[in-house]
Amino acid sequence: MIIKSINNVVGYKALPDGFKMDFDEKLTYIIGDNAKTKSTILEVPFYTLTGYNLTGSDRDHFKDINRPNLRSIITDITIIDNEGRERNIVRSKGKENYILVDGLKTTQKDLSSLFDYRDVHIFTCAYNPYYFRSLEQAKQRELLVNLLPSISPNDAFDLLDNMDKETLGGPIVDIKGYCENKRADKKLLTKEIDTNNGKIEIYQKTALIQEGEILEFTEATELEYLEKKYEELLNSSDSNINIAELETSIRSLEQRLDNLLKFELEKIKVQYTEEVGKLNNIKSSKSICPNCKQEVKNEKTIERLSLYYSNNINNLKDKMNTMKNDVKSMMDLRKVKIEEYNKLKTPEMQNIESQRKDMKKRLEELKNKQQEIIAHNKEVQMKSKAIKEAKNMLDILKKANQEILADIDKIEMQLKAADRLKRATIQAQLNNVKEYLDKVTIDFSIIDERTGELKDVYIVKYNGVEYKDLSKSYKMRADFEIANLISRATKINSPMIIDDAESITNIKSIQDLQVIVSLVVKHSDLEVLYDYQEVLKKFKNSIDMQINLNQSLMLEQVA
Repeated sequence: MIIKSINNVVGYKALPDGFKMDFDEKLTYIIGDNAKTKSTILEVPFYTLTGYNLTGSDRDHFKDINRPNLRSIITDITIIDNEGRERNIVRSKGKENYILVDGLKTTQKDLSSLFDYRDVHIFTCAYNPYYFRSLEQAKQRELLVNLLPSISPNDAFDLLDNMDKETLGGPIVDIKGYCENKRADKKLLTKEIDTNNGKIEIYQKTALIQEGEILEFTEATELEYLEKKYEELLNSSDSNINIAELETSIRSLEQRLDNLLKFELEKIKVQYTEEVGKLNNIKSSKSICPNCKQEVKNEKTIERLSLYYSNNINNLKDKMNTMKNDVKSMMDLRKVKIEEYNKLKTPEMQNIESQRKDMKKRLEELKNKQQEIIAHNKEVQMKSKAIKEAKNMLDILKKANQEILADIDKIEMQLKAADRLKRATIQAQLNNVKEYLDKVTIDFSIIDERTGELKDVYIVKYNGVEYKDLSKSYKMRADFEIANLISRATKINSPMIIDDAESITNIKSIQDLQVIVSLVVKHSDLEVLYDYQEVLKKFKNSIDMQINLNQSLMLEQVA
């Protein structure tokens, strides 16, 4: 692409309305003193093509301190596109907003597609080398990597050695996506190992438990014999009740009898006497109510009260009779118990009772011991089962972890191989654009001297010197080469501007690109030149004028 001319400008910053200018197809110099709109002229073609300024912003075009009410812009330029066709482009902003290409209205999207600058920021880097320098290094690296000419997955895969090829298993279409998926898989596997290690810690504690020994109940024969003899002894006895049980039973009967005779029976007798008194009172010639103490004159009321008290008396009689029968029954039972007790107190029965007690005690001891052994053996068996299961799970988990670690190792090898594939691809892409670079080299990876592994970097050098260590003029030379690379690699083939290029001498056209240079020449009006010898003459005139001015000032001071 070549900027042929600025045909007209209306309302653009400090440029005068109607401004016109022609550009050389190779090298154009715009000279003049400071504040002569040199930078604004450089911006007009770019703004007309993109709607942006040279700093990558689509704002702040209405800016002229002498015209604060400026609200409308029209710019008109002629270019020669990459097919060699001459095209006229007009952009209007403000009162009317439109873009014309050869007199026909179009959109910014179609305009960008027509001239191959779909990404305005890449176009800005190609047109204005200083814009690329202003970006953060990470953005610079990303931009350069993305604009490098593509390489097919198969061609990229062939760049690897046989070991990496075997590790990856085949070409990779999306290296970034591949690595993201592998890192996600590694994260899941690492989490699974952590989970397994937690389980292993638990199972190891179980596996280290002392399970104990199985005990044998050696008194089984004695227990069987005693149970048989005890049963025979019980069958041969007249009573299965021992003396202690009889004593307890007799005491209980005596306490119950005492309670019946002294309390319950006496209580019922008192109630019986009270009810008889109430009945007699209500039947007297002057009936008095036992509760309210008032005379009762109604015959039916007297009759009902008499019946009520008679029923109470009969119920109390029944209770007394029942209680007397209970007393008699308990006294008879007490007599029987005492007779049994006296019988058991004989030496013969006491001997049998003693044998029975001893035998019972021994039986209880043996049965308790038997139950303890059974419980102990059950616990040992449960521990043994738990330990066996824990050891089995430990084997399973450890084997699983080994397999997971092997998978993680494989993933790490795949990631490293993919990383080498990415770097090899970038290097191959760089090799494809080396023709666009002269003294600039760009490294996107280096070998770590400590680990021997490749690691991502972004190092720009000019003649072998890192960019950060270059002087201003050499940094500018590096910027020009990178801008040329961006322009050529993207096939934009944009013109390149060099603003304030005083520190650069003998600027030549770069790789057949159109170059537009602005130079500050003191004491000079705005002027467009196409020959560097003419530029040098202007510089000489500027220096002569400055010398004469200085001499005049010195003479004035002497005088």
